[in-house]
Amino acid sequence: MNYKKLANGIGLLLLIALVVPFVIYAVPGVIGAQYSFVVLSGSMSPAIDPGDVVIVADRAPATIETNDVITFTRGTEETPVTHRVVGVEASETGVAFETRGDANSNVDASPVPGANVLGVVVLRFRTSATRFRP
Repeated sequence: MNYKKLANGIGLLLLIALVVPFVIYAVPGVIGAQYSFVVLSGSMSPAIDPGDVVIVADRAPATIETNDVITFTRGTEETPVTHRVVGVEASETGVAFETRGDANSNVDASPVPGANVLGVVVLRFRTSATRFRP
């Protein structure tokens, strides 16, 4: 067996495994998504941990369903929030979503208007050390 070829092959696979997530994070359009965000809080643990990267694709609010994980803004806050949809409500101004972080016991204080939704999480990269805890 040629160990040099094997080592080169393993090295190439490791390089690809390290580079591809960074390319997708930097240019989410390569997979048809619009945004990438680093998650700051543990509200979606264990599905999404602090430090994980989420890739978010634009989706019409009318097509978003219960259990989808969406990223949205709250009023004038600049920091986007990523939570799971637990309810969908129709209103005069369109659709609104009741959301909750998986680690939270209560739903969020107010429904999220469809206009505030940036998109649906389509991919998540684990970057958190929490994955290596026993």
